[in-house]
Amino acid sequence: MAHAVSMDTKTDGARDFFLILRLHRIRRSATLPFPKTCLEIGDFWMSLKPQTPLSESDPAWKILLDVYFPQWMAYFWPTLHQQIDWDKGFESLDSELQSVAREAAVGKRLVDKLFQVHSKEGRPCRVLTHVEIQGQRQTHFAQRLFEYYCRIYLLKGLPLITLVVLVDGDLHWRPQGYEIQVWGQSVLRFNFQIIKILDYRGKEAELDRHPNPFAAVVLAQLAALETKRNAQDRFDRRWQLTRKLFEKGLKRDEIEHLY
Repeated sequence: MAHAVSMDTKTDGARDFFLILRLHRIRRSATLPFPKTCLEIGDFWMSLKPQTPLSESDPAWKILLDVYFPQWMAYFWPTLHQQIDWDKGFESLDSELQSVAREAAVGKRLVDKLFQVHSKEGRPCRVLTHVEIQGQRQTHFAQRLFEYYCRIYLLKGLPLITLVVLVDGDLHWRPQGYEIQVWGQSVLRFNFQIIKILDYRGKEAELDRHPNPFAAVVLAQLAALETKRNAQDRFDRRWQLTRKLFEKGLKRDEIEHLY
């Protein structure tokens, strides 16, 4: 079978790179022999792509947070970003968070991360930032975050702020905090900050122009929500996004973090 050669190297590069990433993921679960030549890759891909929808639990958020945590703060919480002394760096505390998570009830969350940063305001001090990426509505979500807060504070003894990104498809679910009352009197109120990905719907053109890599992540997440029941559409949308990222000049390793 003859194959035409395109001179549009950026477009071809985006397509080929996306194909490689996709096949790398399929390879681990595929029962068919993995292709070794370009022609075999094309045939293999055409036979598998309709049956292999991209997973909503892909580790894009976790990988990007590990690498681009300052950009994440700058994009979603710019005011808080300004309060952090980034010159002193940041530290990921995954092991501490894992010990806390094992004891807490869990729902369908995509990512939990705990970072230690340094504050610029007033007396310099260390601050913990608990990041939660939540994938579906959960009845006792706010209570679980409060339990996390208590356990992390007891473990580390440092001030802590909880930041939540909701990537579910329920427009009306917006947990705001957790409160304990006794005889109708409020005795404790725990607050956390939320971002709802669905709120970015209709802002795709603005997201497309934004230089921050997390704007592209939001675009990918919106596409995942809109094509949830159609694996082919989801593939097409992510291929288009990959092509745009190449056209913007992003490097291969940066794009790889999105998948």
